[in-house]
Amino acid sequence: MRDFLLQSWRHAGLAVLLLLVVSCIAPVTAIGVSGAIYKGSIPPGGTDSFKMTVVNGAGENPVDIQAGVMGFGQGADQGYFALDPAKDTSPYSARNFISLDNTSFHLGPGTKQDIIATITLPQNVGTGGRYAIIYIHAVPENGAPISTAVNVPVLVTIAGSTQTLTGSITTIDASGGTGGEPLVVTTGFQNTGNVHYYSTVNKVTITNIAGNLIANVSLAPSVFAIIPGSTINYTAKADVTNLPYGNYTIKSDVLLPGGQVLDEKTTQFVFQQPSSPVITSTNAPPSAGVSTQSPGSTVSPTGTPTKASLPVALSTISFAAATIIFGATVGRRK
Repeated sequence: MRDFLLQSWRHAGLAVLLLLVVSCIAPVTAIGVSGAIYKGSIPPGGTDSFKMTVVNGAGENPVDIQAGVMGFGQGADQGYFALDPAKDTSPYSARNFISLDNTSFHLGPGTKQDIIATITLPQNVGTGGRYAIIYIHAVPENGAPISTAVNVPVLVTIAGSTQTLTGSITTIDASGGTGGEPLVVTTGFQNTGNVHYYSTVNKVTITNIAGNLIANVSLAPSVFAIIPGSTINYTAKADVTNLPYGNYTIKSDVLLPGGQVLDEKTTQFVFQQPSSPVITSTNAPPSAGVSTQSPGSTVSPTGTPTKASLPVALSTISFAAATIIFGATVGRRK
C-alpha cells in the first residue's frame, strides 16, 4: 500500500508539472506573407518596387507586426537568415538602398496589410548583384520568448553591368565509411564572384591507390542561390560502409547548371584503423573558372524551382528565439 501511494503521488506530481509547463507557454500567432521574395534587374540610378502582403489567419490571435531591412546572411547549410545591420559589412549589401512604407502595424484575426518596398540604386552602385533580407515578424505576446517571422530575400542584379561567376573550394573533409556508416564527403565552397548563381552541382569521385573507382556521387542541383562572399557546404554521402584500410583520393567538383566548372580540387586521405578518414594533403590547388556574362543575359536556368511568392507563405518552422518562416513551397528555388 505504501509503494502504491508513493507511485500515485509521483504520477500526480508529474501531471501537475506538465500542466504548469503547458500553461506557461504563451500562444504563438502564425503569420503568412505573399510576395515573399524579390528577384529583379535594376540599372544604376534606377528604381523598382514590390508588394508584400502580411496575413493573419482567421483563427489566430490579434498581433502587432514589425518590419525592417536587414543584411543578407547565408549559413553553411545554404539557408538564408537576417543579418544584424551592425554585421552587414558586405560590399554587395543592398540594405541601404531599400525603404519600406510601413514598418509597424496591428492585425486582427483574418486581416491583412500590404508593405511596399522601394529599391533605389545609386548611379555609382558598381557591378554584379546587391542583396538584403526584409525581416517581418510578430511582436511576442506578453513578453513571450518566441514569435513567428518571415525572411523576404531581396536579390538585385545590376542591369548592364559585368557579372562575374567564380568560386573556390575551400575545404574537403571525409568521415564514416565503416561500421555500417556511409562515407561522407563535405566540400566547403565560396562564391568569389560578384553575383549570385542558382542550381550549382557538387560531384565527388573517390578512388583507391590503384586508381580503381570506389564511389561516384553527384548531388542534386542546389535550390538556394549562392550569394557573393558566402561560404557554404555540400555534403555527399557515398554508399560505402566498409572501406578497407589504405590510401584514397577524393576529387570534388562544383559546377554551374550548364556544366561549367567553378572549381575542382583533389586531395588524399588515409583510412586507418580505428580512425575515420583523415585528410593528409592536397594534391592540386583550386583552378577557379571565370565566366563573364554579357548584359541582359540570365544567371539561373529555366526549369528549376524558384522561391516565388505564394498566397500565404509558410514553410520551415524552427522554435527558437524566433520561428523563421521562408516564403517558399516545396520544389521551388529559394
